[in-house]
Amino acid sequence: MRFGGPLPWSGRHATRENIVGFAQEVEAAGYEWVTAGEHLFYPKDLRTPHPRSGRLPLDPTQRSHEIFTLFAWLAGVTTTLRFMSSMVIVPYRPPLVTAKLAAGVDFVSGGRLVLGVAVGWMAEEFEALHLRFEDRGAIMDENLAIIAAIFADEGTVNGRFSSLPEAWIEPKPVQRPLPMIVGGRDVTPVMRRVARFGHGWWPYPMDAAQIAAAMPRMREMWDAGGRGAEPLEVHCFLRVPLDPASGERLVTRGGVLDQIGALHAAGVTHLTMTFDELGSATGGPPLGAVADAVRWFAAEVMPEGKAIG
Repeated sequence: MRFGGPLPWSGRHATRENIVGFAQEVEAAGYEWVTAGEHLFYPKDLRTPHPRSGRLPLDPTQRSHEIFTLFAWLAGVTTTLRFMSSMVIVPYRPPLVTAKLAAGVDFVSGGRLVLGVAVGWMAEEFEALHLRFEDRGAIMDENLAIIAAIFADEGTVNGRFSSLPEAWIEPKPVQRPLPMIVGGRDVTPVMRRVARFGHGWWPYPMDAAQIAAAMPRMREMWDAGGRGAEPLEVHCFLRVPLDPASGERLVTRGGVLDQIGALHAAGVTHLTMTFDELGSATGGPPLGAVADAVRWFAAEVMPEGKAIG
């Protein structure tokens, strides 16, 4: 099992000092990556229910940093830490723009970007961008095809929503191919995208039992897409709950290791650790307690967790 750590990319803790400090703390502790999510805005009258809880887990009144800007900045203050988007909402940008931004971050970081992509769930954002919410799957598939063509120098692409002319588009990503993780539930369009474009799957929001039940079909589609000889990464969040007032851990080392074992048995290969949500709508624990938990997990749990599988 491989592990990434938390980053205060949104919420009341998302200050310049905290973001840099956490990225450097997570890197020094031995985590491989940090993640950040993406929303362009949060409507004051939100009609679309959140796919996991039905309500926003983050505080919509606080900072929510733009993901490519954030990662390019952090690349300059870290050395080995990788940056995984969870997720870039691909329909929000023209594919030329997404490709340019992703390649730029990978270039300036020396090949440390992992491009997590998803189709999006908040209808209000699509409305603000003058995009039909019902078209988001078709837009995503076309955009991913154009992005792949840009990175591979495959020439023109003429699509329904966007086109790619003959052009020089530099720099290309340092990583060839650029790792891409496709997020979404166990439905055919998502699994098809994983097999066509991805290096891995982030089956969000699904638990260990749901992931285990879905993996045979995912591997069947992976093999049918001609990818059977390649390893399939499966990503997931794992939350270590903290008391919101004191920051005290509410689970034991053994309990966390049991969860890691269950997720490994389900097929998960990469875990992004959260120690309650740094941008939580309920405020969350003190930032210092989260940093203590980051160090505790790295020292007391991660060595044995890495050996699982």
